[in-house]
Amino acid sequence: MAPSICLTRATLNDAAFALLEQYANSEITDTAALTKIDVKLDIAGIPFDQEEWLDLIKVILMSPNEGLNSIKAAQQLAQAKVVPLLEDAAAWQLVLRWAGDDSFSFDSFLQEMQDRFKERYKFDNWKTIFNQVFKASCEGTTVKLVRAAMSEHGVLNPPSVPDLSLSQALSSGDLVDNASHTIPSTQASSSQTCKVSCKSDSSLPPV
Repeated sequence: MAPSICLTRATLNDAAFALLEQYANSEITDTAALTKIDVKLDIAGIPFDQEEWLDLIKVILMSPNEGLNSIKAAQQLAQAKVVPLLEDAAAWQLVLRWAGDDSFSFDSFLQEMQDRFKERYKFDNWKTIFNQVFKASCEGTTVKLVRAAMSEHGVLNPPSVPDLSLSQALSSGDLVDNASHTIPSTQASSSQTCKVSCKSDSSLPPV
């Protein structure tokens, strides 16, 4: 009887799965694999559940070659079912990078979102989050806000983020104007060194 294989967002992570393959090929021990997988998932902002990885290890132990092939087949089938981008940890990692790196321009960020996620990326779906990052940048809370948003979308464990609601309102002067595809910053003073003033003059590419 073929073993039951249950895959989650964590076990579908490419970097983490590569470590499972290393274990299956006897390149690393199960302990080393689990430790490294934990680190990779933490970097990606994905919860680590040791039990689900132990279940996959058991499948491999039963039959190293066939077990790994069965897991890969299940993985390919699961990946064929497209996850909404707002629930994709890879997209949120890119948002985190933009939120925390002032040298990463808004234009470059949007272009990378479009290049990497293509038709899955819809500007309107992310508009509110972008607005809030611009607002929070003046208060020095951009990374906390993004991590809170990740929690609300089920990409990050709630206990690991501060009690910061994504639904906090923004003033109208800082909203992304989807019609003109620009970020107005009339309320930002010339002395402010935040994303509203640094990046708001960039034009958004066509949606």
